[in-house]
Amino acid sequence: MNTILKVKTTLIFSTVILLTTFINVNAQETGQWDVLNEGIEGWPEDIKFVDENIGWISGVNTLLKTEDGGETWIAIPLDENWHFRKFDFLNESVGWAAGLYLNEIEDTWKYTIIKSIDGGQSWTIQIEFTEISLDALHVVDDSTVYAVGNSRIDDVNNALILKTSNGGTNWIDISPDLTDKTLETVWFVDTEVGVITGKYHDDNTESDKGLILKTVDGGITWDENIISEFVYIKNLQFINNSTGYFLAANDESQYFLFTTDTFNTWTIKTQSAYIIRSFFVFEDQTIFAVMDDSLSTNVMKSMDGGQSWEQKKSMHYILLPYKIYFNNAQTGLMMSSVPGPGPFGWFSPQIAFWKSIDGGKNWYINKFNLTLHDVTFVNHATGFVCYGISGGGHGEQTGMLLTTKDGGNNWNVIPDIGDKYINICVFINDYNGFFLEFNGRIFKTANGGESWYKVFENNFDSLGYIFGASDLSFLNEKIGWTVGSTWRPYNDSSGAGILETINDGENWDLIWEYPDTEEYNYSLKSIHVANSTAWAVGESGLIVKYTEQDQWQPTIGVTDLPLNKVFFSDENHGWIAGGYFDEDNEYLILLKTTDGGQNWQDIPDFNYQISDMFFEDSLHGWAVGNDTSYSGIILETEDGGDSWNVQVEGLSGELNAIHFKDGNGWAVGENGLVLRYDGVSWVDQKTGKTYPNKYSLSQNYPNPFNPSTKIKFTLPKKEFVTLEVFNTIGQKIETLLNQVMKTGQHEVEFDAQNLSSGIYYYRIEAGEFQDVKKMVLLR
Repeated sequence: MNTILKVKTTLIFSTVILLTTFINVNAQETGQWDVLNEGIEGWPEDIKFVDENIGWISGVNTLLKTEDGGETWIAIPLDENWHFRKFDFLNESVGWAAGLYLNEIEDTWKYTIIKSIDGGQSWTIQIEFTEISLDALHVVDDSTVYAVGNSRIDDVNNALILKTSNGGTNWIDISPDLTDKTLETVWFVDTEVGVITGKYHDDNTESDKGLILKTVDGGITWDENIISEFVYIKNLQFINNSTGYFLAANDESQYFLFTTDTFNTWTIKTQSAYIIRSFFVFEDQTIFAVMDDSLSTNVMKSMDGGQSWEQKKSMHYILLPYKIYFNNAQTGLMMSSVPGPGPFGWFSPQIAFWKSIDGGKNWYINKFNLTLHDVTFVNHATGFVCYGISGGGHGEQTGMLLTTKDGGNNWNVIPDIGDKYINICVFINDYNGFFLEFNGRIFKTANGGESWYKVFENNFDSLGYIFGASDLSFLNEKIGWTVGSTWRPYNDSSGAGILETINDGENWDLIWEYPDTEEYNYSLKSIHVANSTAWAVGESGLIVKYTEQDQWQPTIGVTDLPLNKVFFSDENHGWIAGGYFDEDNEYLILLKTTDGGQNWQDIPDFNYQISDMFFEDSLHGWAVGNDTSYSGIILETEDGGDSWNVQVEGLSGELNAIHFKDGNGWAVGENGLVLRYDGVSWVDQKTGKTYPNKYSLSQNYPNPFNPSTKIKFTLPKKEFVTLEVFNTIGQKIETLLNQVMKTGQHEVEFDAQNLSSGIYYYRIEAGEFQDVKKMVLLR
């Protein structure tokens, strides 16, 4: 008898271990988050390719390398104290850079020339200065490199020319008298013949003049030419030993010039009152440039050496391209900045990298570090992200709306919207969409985002109030709401408010206010519609619910913390995230309801600040935001929010929004972060049918259950499926399925009317896919 008992005990233990193994090892993955874009810190200043595929971009704390012609860029780790200004690579391994770094021991910025022999992965310092800024260099061969620098001591400009003939082991000063001179560009056609340009400040006339220095003996002697008709000469680009192009300017015009005899003479190709920001000579007659006119910056192309120009692209006027480069006749790269706030005023820290693969005719953004507030997609390929940034106490604001046609890999700017800080973008079908401006104005599109028009002007004179819009959602294609705050200046009253539209968003009216009578700073920050109900949450724990019968009504408060986001998967199951943290304390909260908000459960030990959420049903959902170190995170739950798993962590910026469409997901945030989730299913837009990409077995619902529950699973192809139920000792209780099932999502009901309370397992086999999950019968 004891022997029999021992055998049974071993069998029970082995069965439980087997079932647990299925749960842990064969649990179906629900998808994968991939980073499509992540911006870079600093301000890139220079770009260089050694062939069509291998190139680099450098800047403050920044060195990026590409091996596929600029389609993807890999960040090379640099010390945060490094600032690369100009660089030049001889081949894919050997290169030099001029820049500066902070010597922490001496607490002094050092200007340096450094060298790499491994493609930029590591660098060694060759020479350094404390008062001379090294601004340009040119690599002739593996031995000979020239560099120029500038300094200003006691209000006097002084310049420097350096040369190495042994690969940088030794550098010598080959400068003539450079008092009152500033050097801009250096270019050598071989080891002996070279040209340096810049400007000369004439103390007698208090004016600047163009400067040309030329040598034919490797810098032993220099011929100097002061050009009174220009105030500077820069941007030299030679295409052979004698022919080169450059820029010059005076007080009235800028000039694009070329020389065919190494600067003995030159010819003006283009004269303009507008600015040529950058140009690149691809071959003798083919030149690309970015030029400013009175309204925009344009990408231009010349096929006759700069004599005439054809416009290829007109850029959004707040985009400021400052560098253009082509690594072959069809593939071009461009860097542009976007105005933004900084610690010392309004400057341009936000960068976008553009690429063209058709000779400059079309351009798209393939890398950027813009601050993204929201994301929405109308199908698996076409989507929009909102960009906006403000100047804090300065009052300046700027922003754009970007769109993608390939699922988020590449982006372009929606034209004709202007300079708008956009924080919310919502589409209610393939054609009708809305975006909210930071200042409360609402814009609509009726053609899928091709054009937009204003439907709400936040004008106190006509409205009698000012509305601060925070979020927008629609009950159906006719009825929608915008939530935020109101302020009535005539009596200095404020509070939470809701605007409503009943005619497709064409008109909006204030239909609900919650006055701030006790200085709680009431405002609404988030709204979500679930079937026939809607919820809005905001500051000081304010929760408001909409039903057709009662309209908008505040509910019983459960916290006085600020509530940032609300999401309901149906009328009963909902979640609210809120709170804040500082250096000393954490006040973070996640609330959950399963009865339509009559009761709220506080999820314990939740230590994340959530900006946005999405639930595909009452159990499976995602949340994005940041941890207490301000790193971006993506969380996933499969039990309705009771527990969360970290899917993505350690991102360089906080995530602000998440959106799902056709089974795919996107998350966006600070530092230009765009992540995409390849989900378990997609929806045919014509038929509305759902087709899974992967096998999956869902958690039964309800769970615990009494006496019946439903089990869902998905198949990416037709399979013979076996679905069985076991007890804790491994005995089969019931076979629910044992047949061929077609592609798609399926649901099976399990009736446990004749079973006792306890833990049970259900197990699926479909082809090579196997999975097991636990369920609880509770009578």
